[in-house]
Amino acid sequence: MPARNTSTSFGWVAKTLHWATVGLVVFQFTVGVGELEVFGDFEDVHGSAGVALLGVTILRLLWRRAVALPPWPSHLSGAERRVIHLVEMTLYSMLFAKPIIGLFLLGADGDDFELFGQVEVPPLWPKSDESEEFFDAAHFVTGLILLAAIVCHVALVVGRRLLPRMVPFLQAQPEPRLERTKPG
Repeated sequence: MPARNTSTSFGWVAKTLHWATVGLVVFQFTVGVGELEVFGDFEDVHGSAGVALLGVTILRLLWRRAVALPPWPSHLSGAERRVIHLVEMTLYSMLFAKPIIGLFLLGADGDDFELFGQVEVPPLWPKSDESEEFFDAAHFVTGLILLAAIVCHVALVVGRRLLPRMVPFLQAQPEPRLERTKPG
């Protein structure tokens, strides 16, 4: 599998970054919803995973700017392409907003956290009950928007047969070429 995207599929770099994002989002929702301390202190684990998610998102966007995307499959209408693009932009926006808001929430709550168990990160926002309420609500709402965008993304990818372009073990098939037949 090539590193760069092809005319029918994403390359291994894009696929790796995509599935790393999926894994981190699943981890964050699992740990975050229950404020689980299974893997250590909640703020340390959740904050570190949030920073990792933000980093992977930045890498994805840099890669996306450096390497051309595969062309749209011909079976997608213009409206479907616009919807897919809107959902992708919503996903990227929330993948930025939610971790940043989460880091501000930790500060407004008066919490610092240990990044990957190595570096003490001081609060990034002054402690404030009002700010904590605001960031808590914003973190919750961005989570709902992210979840809705994920559901739409999965429905579009599965429903419009786009899954082989991103799943490493599925082979994307080239677009069929229509041949002209001679009348008569």
